[in-house]
Amino acid sequence: VATDEAEIPGVEKIEAAARANGVLNLEWLSASEAQRLEPELRCVAALLSPPDKERAPRPWLGQVLRNSWRMLGRASGRRRGGPDRDP
Repeated sequence: VATDEAEIPGVEKIEAAARANGVLNLEWLSASEAQRLEPELRCVAALLSPPDKERAPRPWLGQVLRNSWRMLGRASGRRRGGPDRDP
């Protein structure tokens, strides 16, 4: 999720890493499309990876998410909290 235009390059890096790792079912959402899925979400754009009904979440998914938070923080030039730590 990019909360402002400056965060889009960070989300693009996450997209590139995901595609390099075989995640091909990614799609970009506009702010209004993302808000239809999550009404409380405030963003300018979002990257969606629809669930794959034939596969269970992989055990390394948590690490990928943590790495994504770190990459996004570096790309935006700000320190960010992740889902498992304070901002």
